[in-house]
Amino acid sequence: MNVKYILKLFLMFVILFGFILLIPGLNAMINNNNNKNKNTATLTLEAMNSMGTDEEILSSANAFCEHHRGKSGVLNTECGKLTEQNCNATSCCGWTSPGKCVAGGPKGPIYNTDENGKTKELDSYSFQNKCSGPKCK
Repeated sequence: MNVKYILKLFLMFVILFGFILLIPGLNAMINNNNNKNKNTATLTLEAMNSMGTDEEILSSANAFCEHHRGKSGVLNTECGKLTEQNCNATSCCGWTSPGKCVAGGPKGPIYNTDENGKTKELDSYSFQNKCSGPKCK
């Protein structure tokens, strides 16, 4: 065989092998440049249904109580932000006679003392729509 023929064959082999190695890198560069022009941000919108079914309200109420379990001070503050309907739907808040929601259970509010540490008398206390006290409707 001729040495020139072997050198040409070897050179062609090296060039083809080089292209095989370069093609994946070029493809990655091309794809990377194409992705830079695309908007890849994702936005998730969740609708809030203020008038959900009773089952949805109870599910949310349970999640509310579980989220605040062991943090009664925070729970009392968060209960104070609830409406009467939502307050009575929970198992950790109750509606008191001054017309506000407080942390509590079936036996009454957690925090129901005055500045001197004496228990406050409530005209009514509603827990899960069961009212107790002299001024219950």
